[in-house]
Amino acid sequence: MVSTFAPANATTRAPAVRVWSALLVVYVVWGSTYIGIAVMIESLPGLTGSGIRFFVAALAMALIVAITRGPRSLKISRREAGASALIGVMLLATGIGTASIVFDHIPTGIAALIIATIPLWVVIIRLVSGDRPRPLTLVGVGVGLIGLAVILAPGGISPPASGPAADGTAIVAGSIALVCSTFLWALGSWLSPRLPTPSNTLVFTTYQMLVAGIVLMIAGAVSGERIDIANVTMSSWLGLLYLIVFGSLLAYTAFTWLVGHAPLSLVTTYAYVNPAVAVMLGVIVFGEVVSSDVVFGVVFVLGGVALVVSGERTRRQATGIATRAGGT
Repeated sequence: MVSTFAPANATTRAPAVRVWSALLVVYVVWGSTYIGIAVMIESLPGLTGSGIRFFVAALAMALIVAITRGPRSLKISRREAGASALIGVMLLATGIGTASIVFDHIPTGIAALIIATIPLWVVIIRLVSGDRPRPLTLVGVGVGLIGLAVILAPGGISPPASGPAADGTAIVAGSIALVCSTFLWALGSWLSPRLPTPSNTLVFTTYQMLVAGIVLMIAGAVSGERIDIANVTMSSWLGLLYLIVFGSLLAYTAFTWLVGHAPLSLVTTYAYVNPAVAVMLGVIVFGEVVSSDVVFGVVFVLGGVALVVSGERTRRQATGIATRAGGT
């Protein structure tokens, strides 16, 4: 599927088939993790459950690396360890950890819409850093957000009548926390190929998940979370297992590889597609009814992704022409 042993600390060109194979995994699998997280936190605490998810996934990934590449492959420098820890905290501990606890306090529609602002943060970071996205890329970001607004608005932007999300104050606090976490995710994604991270994608992913798992379990313990094993449902265990195997081992490895081998504006289109996938899975798995507004919104989302892809392709072609013209 993807080259798991390619450099993760520099953005390099990769065959389109590998990029799109990895993107497809991130699109579909991460879209399904909305359901996985919701199922996991039915009877498992959010921070501790997410910490267990990443810690177990890190151990499994380390075992895979040790078997396939030898134990010495896991040895990294202090600078690489620091960079891996920083990215793990910014993306996994903060991003996924925040999502796992706010899903109980804000409507899923609002949460998905906030998470979908990641491409906007990326564009802002690029602008501040002096990297000017092409106009077509900017238009694609806007179109994608319009599509998401259309999809999610019918899902109930107002608080439900009962449950944790019924508290308007909790919605505001949870939304602010989620906005901060999406900014950190975007900033971490932008920093990742610019830091001295391990050259092996699997090793890089291992240390990110290890640090995130430890941080989240400590945060859960400090916040008073406790696991009552006797009351944990089988569905929560299965949700946790799904998140470990597919959400972390498969999809996050694909994402880490993509950050080093594809334009970030293209990689972050997953933030548009994931909610659309979640909607479609809701129809397939739970028999939810899709309105015409949702269908219209999905068309906009796909159109926005197409514009971003076209804008980045044009950008790469222009860069290639300029490079050849310069004789380098």
